[in-house]
Amino acid sequence: MSKFSYKLGRLSKCVIKGRVNRFVVSVEVGGIARKARITNTGRLLDLLVEGKIGYCLEKKGPKTDCILVGVDVGLADKVALIDTRIQEEVFRLAAEYGLFKWLKNCRITKRYPLFENFRFDFMVECGPALGFIEMKSAVLLFDDVYAGYPDCVSLRGRRHIEELIRLKAGGFRCIIVFAAAHPLAKAFKPYSKGDPEIPRLLKEAKDAGVEIYAFKPVLIPSRGVVEIENTNLKVVLN
Repeated sequence: MSKFSYKLGRLSKCVIKGRVNRFVVSVEVGGIARKARITNTGRLLDLLVEGKIGYCLEKKGPKTDCILVGVDVGLADKVALIDTRIQEEVFRLAAEYGLFKWLKNCRITKRYPLFENFRFDFMVECGPALGFIEMKSAVLLFDDVYAGYPDCVSLRGRRHIEELIRLKAGGFRCIIVFAAAHPLAKAFKPYSKGDPEIPRLLKEAKDAGVEIYAFKPVLIPSRGVVEIENTNLKVVLN
């Protein structure tokens, strides 16, 4: 386990009541009904279950009272990190700290770059080479082993992979990173039941030279921190 940790601050334990829409979840904090924002637009059907324990970050928005960042999965003090913005920030900071050996001699130069009318999560410079990184949240656990992506059809995810294949052919370094953010995950694998096209496209991308990695961030609610348990989690594409 790395010594890297990202501090979130005090988290409030809540009880999940149900999903209102893509961006709002109904929760109870101390018996009081509240609306929590959610940044993850996946279905999360195995996590956003009525009665499950969640963890909210106190941050009031125009239509919500807090942000739901984690969901209990039955472990003592490790929960699934569902917040995609926190996943991205943890990755960015860990990259700056040099934790990812596969990013050696590279530096992130831009967040959410727009390149040739397509937006990615990060732009990187690796010596004289320019590259792009696209991050995806893999918080679904299936077969009791794999962190999976996606949990539903993702046309946006397909387009990102296709575009990275095209850019790789043009001489750019292209990387797809999966945040395997379920604490029980032992490897990453695309979830064909969510979108049968994604596994095929990822194989095509790898064959074309697009690099595919996964790392494992875990939320520890008692300390209000996110730690990275594995910076190069096994990726299974077959």
